Amino acid sequence: MLTPFCLQNCETLWHKFEVGLSSLEEHFGQIDPFIKSEQQLQDTKHAVQRVLDEAKAMEPTQQDLLNYTRCILEHLKSVSEPNHATLQMKLEHLTTQYARIVKLLGEKLEWLTNHQQQLAQIDHTLDAFRRQMDELQTTLASISPFDSDSATVNSKLQVIPSLTPLAL
Repeated sequence: MLTPFCLQNCETLWHKFEVGLSSLEEHFGQIDPFIKSEQQLQDTKHAVQRVLDEAKAMEPTQQDLLNYTRCILEHLKSVSEPNHATLQMKLEHLTTQYARIVKLLGEKLEWLTNHQQQLAQIDHTLDAFRRQMDELQTTLASISPFDSDSATVNSKLQVIPSLTPLAL
């Protein structure tokens, strides 16, 4: 049954939900999409997580809104089909917009996490190459073309290919 309490709560929740959606869109729009460093990646990931948490915190408001509008929609269906259809369409738009924002934030967070893992793998590989290059440089620096012990020079030269397995 449609009551003034139901109407008032629905209007309050509707306004709160619309303001919340606008706030989510504004916060998401303020996140810098250009990532130039590991720190920026971390900052962006945390910012997206904060907005996603804010979006998920709106779930109870959305559910309450859906519950209150259900009784209004039932009443309007019997009283005015055009008003019923308009309210239904607006409610579906808000619900779709909310779902789209939550999905987009989740996908962005997943992409950032995957990107962070890829960067960590690249950093690990680069560190391995640096260690190999340092070891190779040390070995090469220890070889003297003027060393009279040719066996020692040959043994050091034989070691060089084993120092570069990733590069070969």
